[in-house]
Amino acid sequence: MRKPFLLALSFLGLFDSLYLWWVYTSASRPMVCVGTGCDVVRASPFAHFFGVPTPAFGAAMYGLLVLLVFLQPLLARVERGMQFAALGVAALG
Repeated sequence: MRKPFLLALSFLGLFDSLYLWWVYTSASRPMVCVGTGCDVVRASPFAHFFGVPTPAFGAAMYGLLVLLVFLQPLLARVERGMQFAALGVAALG
């Protein structure tokens, strides 16, 4: 029950971020929010972080979540090794 719910929410966030990324990078008007200030938000200095549209970061993170949900059975087998690797990185850091 938990995996389908996480997958559905991750895909919902991914598609929302991809839509917003498309709106930010195209000359078209958004399907929702017409005339309610969304253009002001898109034009603000906070709409881009280091020159990258903010929704691109959301798409990357939600894409990573989808990937992690799919890879969860594989990651469970290597979890112990990952713990030792994290400990090693922390000890060297």
